[in-house]
Amino acid sequence: GQMYECYNATSLSAETLPTDTQSTKGCGQTIPDPKENYYTDDGVLIPMGHGVNANTQYSSLLYNEYIVYNTDQVKLKYLLRIEFNYKD
Repeated sequence: GQMYECYNATSLSAETLPTDTQSTKGCGQTIPDPKENYYTDDGVLIPMGHGVNANTQYSSLLYNEYIVYNTDQVKLKYLLRIEFNYKD
C-alpha cells in the first residue's frame, strides 16, 4: 500500500491516516547507505549499508521507522537484532 511519510513523532492511527495511505514511514536523519543495498533472488530489497546522513535536516527522528496498521499486509522476510555502540 501507500505510505504516509512524516518527519516527527505523531499519534496517527489507521483511522486518522491521510486518505489513500495504509501505513506510516517515519523518515529519519540516518539511513542505511543505498550503495550497499542487497536484493534477494526474488527481488526483495534488504538495506544493509552503514548509516549515512539522509539529508533530511528537518526530521526529529534519528532513524527510519515503519508502522503497518493491518498485519495482513506484512510478509516477514527477515528479522534483525541490532546493538548500538554509542560514543560519548
